[in-house]
Amino acid sequence: MKKRYIIIPVILVIGLFGFFKFKEYRQEEYMKEVLGVNRNLDVPFKITGDITGVSISYASVIYYDDYVYSATDWLSYGYDHEFGELPYEKGDKLGQILIDLKYKSYEGIPPDFSSTYDEGLEIFELKGVKKEWAFLLETKHSDIVFYRSHPTRNVEMTFEQILKMISDKPTIVGVEYRSEEDGSWMKTVEDKALMDLLNKELPGLSRISYDEMESEPYKNSSRIPINLILEDGPMIHIQVLPESKYASVFGGYIALSDEVIRKLQSFNHESYKRLSDILRYDEDEINYVAVSDLVNNQVVPVEDPEWLGRTFYSKMNYYRLIESEVKSGQKVLSVEIGKSETDYKVIHIYQKEDLSLEVEMDDKTYKVLKGKILYEKIMALMNDQ
Repeated sequence: MKKRYIIIPVILVIGLFGFFKFKEYRQEEYMKEVLGVNRNLDVPFKITGDITGVSISYASVIYYDDYVYSATDWLSYGYDHEFGELPYEKGDKLGQILIDLKYKSYEGIPPDFSSTYDEGLEIFELKGVKKEWAFLLETKHSDIVFYRSHPTRNVEMTFEQILKMISDKPTIVGVEYRSEEDGSWMKTVEDKALMDLLNKELPGLSRISYDEMESEPYKNSSRIPINLILEDGPMIHIQVLPESKYASVFGGYIALSDEVIRKLQSFNHESYKRLSDILRYDEDEINYVAVSDLVNNQVVPVEDPEWLGRTFYSKMNYYRLIESEVKSGQKVLSVEIGKSETDYKVIHIYQKEDLSLEVEMDDKTYKVLKGKILYEKIMALMNDQ
């Protein structure tokens, strides 16, 4: 089977660390708690011992060219590595993992191709993508895209320098709004006035460290997660902190003007429906599910209706839907889902020629706006009970 490029769910990783809804820690705490790094960077790299605790092994990082690369869901359009895929093609080999940092404490800065993945795994460039933005790790089970996250040392740089590093055409042409709740895509805004404002104000801003800040950035839990889309395709993720008037980016922070914050806040609302809006059930109300596989003309055995129903609901609910006047493709699944065998809705799922899916319910058809939900991925979920 052809491999698909996927992203390991850092959102779920953060949950394993016990953080609350993507709570973003200052870089020093991240390095210490998640990667187990001694912050004395002026000594040669040395592994100093072992760390107990499962959470450390889930920090997906690779060191390369004085930067830390991370696998991140903020740039994915799929629920997780089971549902999501990316349209990049594998390019030339860049290297391979030389040092496995899982469960290790260490001091200094790890050398290139150190990682929390197994030694020997190969790293490849992506065709049409600068390695300063992203590259590909090939594992036995999947291909994982890693994005440049932050420098290994606190170096001075402007926001413009960051943009030019990852892109050959660093003009901001769009803003993706992401859900603070689960990191999912909410909408893409290409408002000219907003783009003009961002391209005027952001490039000249200096990235500063936590210790250089004049006030505490996290005055409350309010934040606006967004991706800035650049003209030739790369994106950079930032988290706008309206109360403190900062945004976290690339392992540091930039100060934002009131005008930028107000403009970004004006678009920060849902524009499209989720599955929950159509079903009108909450996830904790789902106790029943029955599935008919129309491709193979069989009823799918359901061992645990509550687990399967709620898992299917949560994955489907990640995506935004819009009503479509035209229904196309082959009907591949019919799913009964709801509170009980007498209180449920029927969802018909159609697969189109490009393998993306449409959803039909109550005689209305909805298409997925961003990302793909594949029949084979749903069936893998059904079979993984």
